[in-house]
Amino acid sequence: MALTPSQLLKQVFPYLPPDEQAAIATVSRMKSYPVGHALCNEGEIEHVFYIIAEGEVEITQNMERGEVRVLGRRKSGDFFGEVALIENKPRSATVTTTTPGRMLEIDRENFNGLLHTYPVVALSMIRRL
Repeated sequence: MALTPSQLLKQVFPYLPPDEQAAIATVSRMKSYPVGHALCNEGEIEHVFYIIAEGEVEITQNMERGEVRVLGRRKSGDFFGEVALIENKPRSATVTTTTPGRMLEIDRENFNGLLHTYPVVALSMIRRL
C-alpha cells in the first residue's frame, strides 16, 4: 500500500509533531518516475528536496577521463537534495531512479521555510546524515 505524504513524513521525521508533519505535507507534492529518470543532474542548479516514498535511486559522480563513479544508493524513507538547497550550490552528483519510484518533493522556497519554522527538521536531517 502506498504511503501518504503524512505517513512518509512520520516515518522520516519521527520527532516532528503530527501538526507539523501535516503542515509539511501541504507544501509537498508526490510524483512518480520511471526507471532511468535523472532526478538531479551533477553541476546543475536545481531547486527540489526529495524524500523517496517508493523505489530506489543511484547516486553517481563524473570523474576525470569520463569515468562515472557510483557513490551510493538510497531507498524508501531516505532523502536527498538538501545540501544543494542549503548551500545554494549546483548539484554535486547525479541521482537516477533504478526502479520505478515515487518521490515526495519540496521546492526550495518551502524547504527553506520549513527549516526556519521547524528547526527539528534540520536536526533530524543532521542526525540521518
